[in-house]
Amino acid sequence: GRIPMQMLDCIPTPTRMSKCAWCCVVVLVVVQTVAMVAEVFFWTCWFEYVCVARDVGGFQGDTISATQFLGKNMGLYNGFLAAGLFWSLREPKGLDARLAFFFASCVLVAGVVGALTVPVPDGKIMLLIGQGLFAACALVALFYPAICPLSD
Repeated sequence: GRIPMQMLDCIPTPTRMSKCAWCCVVVLVVVQTVAMVAEVFFWTCWFEYVCVARDVGGFQGDTISATQFLGKNMGLYNGFLAAGLFWSLREPKGLDARLAFFFASCVLVAGVVGALTVPVPDGKIMLLIGQGLFAACALVALFYPAICPLSD
């Protein structure tokens, strides 16, 4: 059966987005877009310095080109998260904060799971900071108007 909507009322969700929270979401959109571009276009090594597969995923040699489809797939997911966060910035008050809450929560979960599963220590840090920390900041800004006061 379906979950009665009244049961969902106990789950706290933000109702409005402050300017501070809006700015945090903008930063998260940029971070997710950069992640998408990096994974889709720089999974394989470019110029010897930029190689997402090696630096974040821990892949070496032939495995880098063999896993290029994984990079494109992960990049696509990051692109969807960026699009959803951008969508939240364009919605009217009320829906904007709830959309931002949902997509920022997804980014936080992705960052934590990625950090737990990636074998490279630098990759763990990049995922925790690049996704987890920025998503956590956006969620804090969405939930705590005392830190980021609402203003019309």
